[in-house]
Amino acid sequence: MRRPVYNDYTVVHPDFVALEMRMIRPNGKVIYTTAEAWGARKHGAFRGNEIQMHEHCQPIIDTPSFAFKGPDFSYGDNFVEKCANREVGASNLTQWKEVGINHHITKVVNDLATLSAAP
Repeated sequence: MRRPVYNDYTVVHPDFVALEMRMIRPNGKVIYTTAEAWGARKHGAFRGNEIQMHEHCQPIIDTPSFAFKGPDFSYGDNFVEKCANREVGASNLTQWKEVGINHHITKVVNDLATLSAAP
């Protein structure tokens, strides 16, 4: 019997190196898992321009290539929609990593659960 092997780096590159975030100026970004890849929206430095996160979320909802799953799909999707509608603040970069990972894991679990149902 073949032993299944599976791994997933979610939305974090496998070569990611944790740095002292107070010493660098990371970009504000939202990473959204699509059917075949990751879609990303990003701009300049997050600190001092946190409002950019609202502008990153709107295209995820509106652009067909992102195939937004809707606010009921996952906590991450719910937060993206609320941010796009300015119902929540811009939060922080840790929250945005959590949003991307939550959406990704939910999508992967759904994909794996329906794998045998695929044509």
